[in-house]
Amino acid sequence: MAFTINDTHGLTRLLVERPEWLSGVRRIVLTDELLSLPEIVRGLAKSQGRTEEQVAKLTHTAHRLAGDVRGMVLEAD
Repeated sequence: MAFTINDTHGLTRLLVERPEWLSGVRRIVLTDELLSLPEIVRGLAKSQGRTEEQVAKLTHTAHRLAGDVRGMVLEAD
């Protein structure tokens, strides 16, 4: 199959028509570091979720302890 690409629109159209070629072009154009970004971002999102859970637990504990301290201060009066 012979084909020619005269402009970027032609290339874009060709890649839309042949999506299996897109990954090959991606590997040529993008660096390994850029290609690994989705995996890195997924890992960061998971870590952020765990951090948010830990902060929520710490906040709950801090509120409970503050209440305990207030109660002890009132009892001491």
